[in-house]
Amino acid sequence: NIAPSTLCSDEQFVRRVYLDVCGILPTLDETQKFVAATESDKRARLIDQLLKRPEYADFWTKKWMDVLRASRDSIQLAGAQAYQKWLRERIEADASFAEIAQALLTSKGKSYSDAPSNFYCVPPTPKEITDAAYLQKDLTEATAQLFLGVRLQCVRCHDHPYEKWKHDDYLSIAAHFTQVKRSRLGKAGPAGRPERRQIEIALDMKAPEVTNESGEAVAPRLPGEQPSELPVPAEQDRRELLADWLTRKDNPFFAKAVVNRIWFHLHGRGIVEPVDDFRDSNPSANDELLEALAAEFAEQGFRLKPLIRTIVNSRTYQLSPIPTASNRSDHRYFSHMFSRPLSAEVLLDAVCNVTGIPEVFEIANDYTIGIPDGSTTLPVGTRAVQLPVTDTETLINTMGKYVRYEPHPFLRTFGQPSRTQTCECDREQNFGRKQALELIIGQMTSSRLTNKDNRLGKMLAEKRSTTEMLNGLFLSALSRVPSEATAKSLSQHVATSTDKRQAWEDILWTILNSQEFIYQH
Repeated sequence: NIAPSTLCSDEQFVRRVYLDVCGILPTLDETQKFVAATESDKRARLIDQLLKRPEYADFWTKKWMDVLRASRDSIQLAGAQAYQKWLRERIEADASFAEIAQALLTSKGKSYSDAPSNFYCVPPTPKEITDAAYLQKDLTEATAQLFLGVRLQCVRCHDHPYEKWKHDDYLSIAAHFTQVKRSRLGKAGPAGRPERRQIEIALDMKAPEVTNESGEAVAPRLPGEQPSELPVPAEQDRRELLADWLTRKDNPFFAKAVVNRIWFHLHGRGIVEPVDDFRDSNPSANDELLEALAAEFAEQGFRLKPLIRTIVNSRTYQLSPIPTASNRSDHRYFSHMFSRPLSAEVLLDAVCNVTGIPEVFEIANDYTIGIPDGSTTLPVGTRAVQLPVTDTETLINTMGKYVRYEPHPFLRTFGQPSRTQTCECDREQNFGRKQALELIIGQMTSSRLTNKDNRLGKMLAEKRSTTEMLNGLFLSALSRVPSEATAKSLSQHVATSTDKRQAWEDILWTILNSQEFIYQH
């Protein structure tokens, strides 16, 4: 008995779909052209256009790199760049996500040159190894969370009393990874320092088995299936068995897990929430919807673009963010679009775009021993969503010749993930006091407002009218023109100010600090 809201306006839709599909704001011209169009299928046409843009591949590559744990501390900049390039090529080409998953799970080689092998390079090595199967257990939990949508951490040590997943299931999956062998290449750095060497992944067919609490070897077994009567051949790469089962069309987990994750990114909430926590005691908001989308995803060859196209063309996705009396308290059934803060990278790019002053990113070069030999300045125009790693800054202790990687200050404040967890929860999704202060008085925003070459400076140099400037700023940031009352109030502020430039900085500052700009809706 919850009635949905009406459809969103064209102005709301164009901003929403640009941000959700490509991670960018529409330009002033793009917004005006779309709003002025009269074709009945103009929304569907725009969606098709956005899915072909390079920004789509950049944005969705970043989303997967986050949960694949691609960080400097784990695989160095060279490994992350190779990983990002490989994944982006496949997302841009709309390769089967089943094939991507298979490539990751069955990969071998060196982290800098054989990109998929980084799937096995990112798990951290404990300072003190107390569990010989630490790597196999990490891979079990990461694989289940990424590709099954299941959190197996709770059955690492014992059976879960209320769920179908058991400790034996955990060990049986881990047994598929016993052959994985990781080796560091080159000379080791000083003792006590983080390892910065390249990693090579190979198979050791004689590696010891995973054992249970009784010390008995555990044979590889696929979830939900009975153990095979025949032993797995010694020369068999066990990972292939897991990958083949995982990506079958009739697999009860894979398609649903991916579909739910994509729905989460487009709505701010999964059909199953949390997005990677499928279990009997955490039912979905709509079983029929999840089943239908999963079936279509599998039928379409596990390709992401048709799935995204289906979702964003739906009436549900295109609902207004303004709740009604009927659905005001609904936060589960998608009766209206949920408003949510822009992600850190998208917000930084949006501020740069609206002000017209890009951020310049400088990243320290890779190193093994000592400190980095210089740094690399990325090309002007590189967007935050294109960064191969999240830990871009460096703190150098020259006395101890030690480097600690740090995230970009603005991105850290707005919740950019550290990429240490295979979990969407690694990204902070809240907007609070520290984020507000960063926008209100932070150097990143302030320097762009006062920069003489910013968007304001160019508009003033062109001697545009007050109306033209107001419309230009609002369309660039919010994809709409100001209301009559707002335009009157802001025009009066400019007219009565003795410093016109300062008055326009006030207006742009107000726009950048508005909830309408900071939030996706």
